[in-house]
Amino acid sequence: MGRKAYDLSWNTTSFPAKLRLIYESHKEQRSNVRSGNSMQRVSGYSALSSTYYSVLGTAAAHFKAILKPSPLVLLAPLRILLWCLTWLPLAVWCYWRMIVFSDRVVKMIGYDGMSANECDIRQSILRRCGRFAEAAECIKDGLRKDPENATRGLLLIAQAEIHERCGEPVLALSRVMDAANIAGMIEKTDPRQAIRIFRRAANIVGRLNPTGQENVFHHKTRELVEKTPAKDQGLKF
Repeated sequence: MGRKAYDLSWNTTSFPAKLRLIYESHKEQRSNVRSGNSMQRVSGYSALSSTYYSVLGTAAAHFKAILKPSPLVLLAPLRILLWCLTWLPLAVWCYWRMIVFSDRVVKMIGYDGMSANECDIRQSILRRCGRFAEAAECIKDGLRKDPENATRGLLLIAQAEIHERCGEPVLALSRVMDAANIAGMIEKTDPRQAIRIFRRAANIVGRLNPTGQENVFHHKTRELVEKTPAKDQGLKF
């Protein structure tokens, strides 16, 4: 992902900014998806699927923000209507496109040919689509590829979410701690990814074992959000 698209992905949350993100991502990946080199096309498809996944997540976060208790509660119906006229059509479009592009990657090179980062993108999309069994296998494939710390942390926290969903709290909490340890290692070098891990760790622990540890993860998330230009993660927090 180029710098312009990267900044739009992490540092903005508005509807026009996310439209701009999609435009910039397509412009950056145009040469890749049109390339005669299959690996370049795979790279382009994976990047675009990641962009659509990100925008879909922002759309969902905006809707959740509307439903939270707020002094603007009387404006909630109007805000929901506005969301339905703007974010909802975009979210439906992004949902469809992320699946199309992600499936193309798998069709072209299979899981064996995918990098750990591409596996992380793929498993995120699979979980968003409710394909949890396939996502679990994708995560295992990604972890076997000796990923860098940030990617390993994201794969582990995703694995924790699947264990939680499958009614395996002990395994879920174990993976949470593994992922959180990695987040602590990368919070200075890659704070944006550390935010993603700590935020999700707080949510899982809060649901499974609310003994106070979730407050530590919430604090780390808030601390990093305040220090880092990551408005998109702040909205999701």
